[in-house]
Amino acid sequence: MANIDFTGIERQMEDLAKTLFKDFVDQAREDGLQFLKDSKQTFLERTGQFERHEISETNYKNGLLNLAALAKMERLKREGLAQVSVDKFTNGVINILIDAGLKAIA
Repeated sequence: MANIDFTGIERQMEDLAKTLFKDFVDQAREDGLQFLKDSKQTFLERTGQFERHEISETNYKNGLLNLAALAKMERLKREGLAQVSVDKFTNGVINILIDAGLKAIA
């Protein structure tokens, strides 16, 4: 199995939170970590499928993009942040996962 840098993923999520939510970094970090926990198994399964050439890169990316439906981002929503901002963070986190998975396989 690919060696995925989860510490790097968490660091990138925090950097993204700092960029998008200056005053809500802690809430974004907690939501990002919860999302990672909730989607980790699917992420690992999809990455393994791609690594074994069972799915194409397009299917790999699309499968991970579908994880957005799992993202609750409850802490950010409680703060009353606009859905577009929450969606931007969610999509950024998913792109971080995609990049980390592809990097681990390369």
